[in-house]
Amino acid sequence: MPTTMTIIADVYPFEKRAKVLGFMGSAWGIAGVFGPLLGGFLVDQLSWHWIFFINVPVGILTIVLISMYLKEHIVRVKLPIDYLGTTLFTIALLGLLFALQRAGETLNWLEPLVVVLLIGSIALFVGFYFAERRAQDPIMPFVLFKNPVVLIGNLIGFLVSAFLIGINVYIPMWAQGMMGHGAMIAGLMIAPLSVSWIIGSFIGGRLLMSIGNRHTVGIGIIIATVSGLFLALFPSTTPDLYFYLDSALMGFGFGIIFTTTTVTVQDAVPKEQTGIATASNTLFRTVGQTIGVAVFGTIFNSVLAGQFKNAATGVDRHNLNQLISPQTSANVDASLVEPLRDILYSGLHIVFWAMFACCLLSYAIHFILPKKHISGN
Repeated sequence: MPTTMTIIADVYPFEKRAKVLGFMGSAWGIAGVFGPLLGGFLVDQLSWHWIFFINVPVGILTIVLISMYLKEHIVRVKLPIDYLGTTLFTIALLGLLFALQRAGETLNWLEPLVVVLLIGSIALFVGFYFAERRAQDPIMPFVLFKNPVVLIGNLIGFLVSAFLIGINVYIPMWAQGMMGHGAMIAGLMIAPLSVSWIIGSFIGGRLLMSIGNRHTVGIGIIIATVSGLFLALFPSTTPDLYFYLDSALMGFGFGIIFTTTTVTVQDAVPKEQTGIATASNTLFRTVGQTIGVAVFGTIFNSVLAGQFKNAATGVDRHNLNQLISPQTSANVDASLVEPLRDILYSGLHIVFWAMFACCLLSYAIHFILPKKHISGN
């Protein structure tokens, strides 16, 4: 993804880049509609293994298209690979994620293993910072973050990406566990997000040129925040239609936010740093999703553990997992379905409020962005 975004930045000027990203988003949107449908069909009719096997022919086709149509003039520059920084960052992030997962499972943040992992991760992140300052070609040049457009744009991408991964994980869980839908329908419930994302991308590009960076991002965050508030306020009996509508509203906000932050982060640095700035933006979004799913999972498991303590016989995690899975939901005793759904709703409800908090925080920090975009060139 960073390479694709960098190619667009090299080919198109700033004022046209958002429009081109909108076209690129349309391809993503089409895939976003048919992908969940195809994935749900494969899971329901074959097995989950096929959602990975299907990527093999797609990958081969992509390689063929790139070799045929991507023509570029390459100037080779030999630079050392930042092995130390890459290793430190990878191990630190893995340690942090494992600590979050372990604490979420045991609900014991003072467990020696969790404490050691957290302290070790912090130490490795500090080591990563100093290693990057000394590296000749760092994977994360911290000098970029002196620019508020890069720093705040990436932080907003981090927080909103955490919200996005929560949507992708917990709305399908609601559809399967609370409504009894199969994997295909659960995937279809978030398909409107992909379609409205395209519209948001085009509108975000137009707003960026007319009202500036801060106001455009602010509008996108407000839309995402409102959609997150609706989700957090949904009662357990919410009809399917409301999820389709809210998903469309979310996608509209995401399209504005991600297109605007990507374009402005790219253009806020000198041209020779476009690739690094784009990579940093993608990295923050990826890490935001990774940490987001770990934190939301910890919150979800904590709520469930508290609910199961006082639950009746049979109302346990094993039966809840069976209820959520379309393949095993029919095995759950009918008398247990409603108590299990009450507990599932409690967990999802708190997670949705945590996702909403990510939106609020991103809105709070967006005021640091400059009102008008300042090019790094």
